[in-house]
Amino acid sequence: MGADTQDFSRSLNVLGWSQAEFARRLGVDPTTVSRWVSASKFPKWVGEYLRLAVLVKTALD
Repeated sequence: MGADTQDFSRSLNVLGWSQAEFARRLGVDPTTVSRWVSASKFPKWVGEYLRLAVLVKTALD
């Protein structure tokens, strides 16, 4: 699964994370995440990371 801006925003909302929090959890600068969103171009692994994070959160809720 690739991530697009809408999927990305929806996943962050479900997780209760801001872009800054997502960046912190990844260990990257928040401007990196901002650039991904602005360009609507995400590394392939971002979609999988978010999909798994949402699955884990849903399972634990």
